[in-house]
Amino acid sequence: RSGTTRLHRMLSADPRHFTVLWWENRSPVPRPGTDWRRDDPRIAEAREEVRQVLEAAPQMKAIHPWDPTGPDEDALLCEHAFFSYVPESSVHVPSYRDWMQDQDVTPAYEFLARMLRILQWQKKERGERGERWVVKTPQHLGFIETFCRVFPDARVVQTHRDPLSAVPSAASMYTTLWEIGSDDVDHAAGGRQCRDRLELDLARCLAFRARGEEARFFDLWFDEMERDSIGPVERLYAWLGTPFLPETRRLLERWLVDNAREKRPPHRYTFETFGLSKDDLERRFADYRERFILPRRR
Repeated sequence: RSGTTRLHRMLSADPRHFTVLWWENRSPVPRPGTDWRRDDPRIAEAREEVRQVLEAAPQMKAIHPWDPTGPDEDALLCEHAFFSYVPESSVHVPSYRDWMQDQDVTPAYEFLARMLRILQWQKKERGERGERWVVKTPQHLGFIETFCRVFPDARVVQTHRDPLSAVPSAASMYTTLWEIGSDDVDHAAGGRQCRDRLELDLARCLAFRARGEEARFFDLWFDEMERDSIGPVERLYAWLGTPFLPETRRLLERWLVDNAREKRPPHRYTFETFGLSKDDLERRFADYRERFILPRRR
């Protein structure tokens, strides 16, 4: 809810980057006996799955850009290892959520590394020639220490948005997904879950950064990307030591035109819908907002 999808898909427009596509997330291994290098049946299956999701919850078009052949969150790969935030975003399962947040998720990230190797082999077989992987999922925020231990050369782009906006936006997405499988959705429970999850995960991430890991992180702000999406990405390339080529700029500018936010319905939400209050969020996220949000407004 802090602009990660936009950033991830912009970076994915650069052919030097490998990314996990939605259909690869859902079915990372080719079907036996299929001509998957040319006409992969997994793509048609993914298109049908997305069609059914949007038919069941049309309002999801306003909340998240669904693209069965586009890049998406690798948390969907971690789901295959049964260590993922996907279940709690799909259904109201507080017992699983509480269990998950206290687990050693090393097996999930080792599984993710294995899946990325399998996918990279398939991509190269199809003629792709990436130089690095760009992965993204909110789950990594709360387990970033484990992620970086499994991927020791990882560089982390941390996107920032005021929790006063990010929390109700996340609650709107979660509860809309819950409505696909339930006739009785507790929107206040969704608000509490997203508030508590972000509070815990931010605390874990900032504690990791404070333990001598600041150099691993590149900070990027939601409001900055709203004003000028290309400039921050160009600085990110410089930080990575990767040339920002004229062709790169052209590809990113084309992506921004083809995927303009105005082409989707507006996403509207309020504190009250999810049992949230401005005062409570200001109190819970006071330190984070003082460090990353409020100084930019001053």
